[in-house]
Amino acid sequence: MIQFCTLLVIPIFGYLSDKVDLRYVIPFAFLSRGIVAASFKSIENPKDFDAYVICVLLVITSVIQFLSVEVMFMRNMQSTIRGTMTGIAFFFGSVGTTTFVMVGGILFDQVGPWAPFMLVGAVDGIIIIFIVIYLGCGLIKRDD
Repeated sequence: MIQFCTLLVIPIFGYLSDKVDLRYVIPFAFLSRGIVAASFKSIENPKDFDAYVICVLLVITSVIQFLSVEVMFMRNMQSTIRGTMTGIAFFFGSVGTTTFVMVGGILFDQVGPWAPFMLVGAVDGIIIIFIVIYLGCGLIKRDD
């Protein structure tokens, strides 16, 4: 079910990413994933249908978030260094993922099963604040 939903969303988002200004899509992607991740706190039973829906939404919003950042990254990158910069970005992404897994595991054990998801939501919220600051200061310009 998750793969099917993702296969439906990716082409639609790909089409929209060429039509809509990514300065607005990226904050929306972070906001939506943050809200979905934080909604894990409301789950009473992980076997309920609403837990499954939240899992599907988390995967879809994560894909949209990743693709929107990747599209912006590739549009604004010189072709001569694109491969190198992509490799560096994926390396630091892996370091970040490993750190999140370690901290999330500790939070899961010490605080509760909802805590790692709240961490994701909080970090997405912090990123949204930085995006708003950059947009407000004019540091992020339209890319076309």
